[in-house]
Amino acid sequence: KKLESGVKKKSANKLAKENGCSARTMRRVIHDDLGLKTYKLIEVSSLSPEQMEKRFAFANWLRKNFDHLSCRKICFSDEKMFDGDGQLNPRNDVVFAADRESANQNGGLHTRKKFPLKVMVWCMVSWNGPSEVVVLPPKTSFDSDFYVNNVLPVIQKECSRLLKKDFVFQQDGATCHTANKTVQALKERNIPFIEADRWPPNSPDLNPLDYFFWNEVARRVKEKKPIGREDLIKKIKQSVTEIPKKMIQDSIKKFRSRVHAVEKNRGGHIIDKFQ
Repeated sequence: KKLESGVKKKSANKLAKENGCSARTMRRVIHDDLGLKTYKLIEVSSLSPEQMEKRFAFANWLRKNFDHLSCRKICFSDEKMFDGDGQLNPRNDVVFAADRESANQNGGLHTRKKFPLKVMVWCMVSWNGPSEVVVLPPKTSFDSDFYVNNVLPVIQKECSRLLKKDFVFQQDGATCHTANKTVQALKERNIPFIEADRWPPNSPDLNPLDYFFWNEVARRVKEKKPIGREDLIKKIKQSVTEIPKKMIQDSIKKFRSRVHAVEKNRGGHIIDKFQ
């Protein structure tokens, strides 16, 4: 029971030592006799009761107002900071080797500069593919002024290109999105959008860009080994266009199921099968 509850987060070796048996015997007991599997701890965002309540309310609202087909009308958006060293995914970025030294010699070391080159970009994905990428210039803040002057025209153009007139725009609760100036500009441009008080805070698990798209872009950018800011920007844009439409559609298909999982969990974290 203690093992299954997760209270004792100990390795098989440590448990074996405490119980006076071999590690092999302990692993047999855990896996064969108890029928338990080994799972790594998953890092998730901390959710306050208020945030859970808002996530539950959003899930309930979306389920009642959007079926699977109407979810395909949503244009999802997000910002992302990329760096020239690439992102390291400890779960998937692995090297098979006989020992650590051999692994290090065959790409097992992920080098990172002390002051890596960073580029902030904005993008949007829809059922019919991604939008063009907006790049934040150096020494510029991603505030409401930049958003209204540089991003909103792209939103209006790209939503119409991708989904004609039948679309709903999504953005999270970042200050540049919820500022009065931004909201007023969205309304003036007749861009239908999910209101700020609808979209729940601290919910990257509900945005296809966060749970799929950005990771895929980062993986492709890393393979291209960008050199310098302009090359990094070029390869980010290339990677965005390279992602197959079907992969994007598959990620959007999961959106409503994820929302349903949040509702079922009363606003809590999404169950393991979506991790």
